[in-house]
Amino acid sequence: MATIQETFARLATLDMIEAGKPASKEEVQQIEAALGIVLPDQYVKFLNRFGSVRSFGWQILGTRPVRPAASRPTTLTQDCVQVTTEQRKNGNLLGTASLPPAHVVISQDGGGGNIVLFGVGAPHEGEVHYYNFEDRAEPIRVWKTFQDYLEDRIAEAGGR
Repeated sequence: MATIQETFARLATLDMIEAGKPASKEEVQQIEAALGIVLPDQYVKFLNRFGSVRSFGWQILGTRPVRPAASRPTTLTQDCVQVTTEQRKNGNLLGTASLPPAHVVISQDGGGGNIVLFGVGAPHEGEVHYYNFEDRAEPIRVWKTFQDYLEDRIAEAGGR
């Protein structure tokens, strides 16, 4: 199996990939404090390398991307804290409030589905689950690690 750094190198070579600004240690700590979660090491390394990524038709949330012209975070793209906080709200019937609280939404499918990563100490620690509660309560898909999820994204995008 590839190392996480090798997976990151392949991710960076995808066509039309747009990475955010690498997250600092303080930014990672702010995410963890805001969400009450200890992030898995692979996702922390992703944040430290990319901040966030997006490409045609998909994204992996993290820190808010920086607008190159202004050198300031964009207001058009949400970050993982904003999306997770909104999805965790009890009034959000299709959100993630029914899941163990130690999770972060790392992507959305545009049709009501959330892709969540479970934090350290949570049930399913380090796993990535794809839910669409409009369709069913169980996960649609499960990846054992964040790296497995990235490898799948890379393969779907036509990467090597």
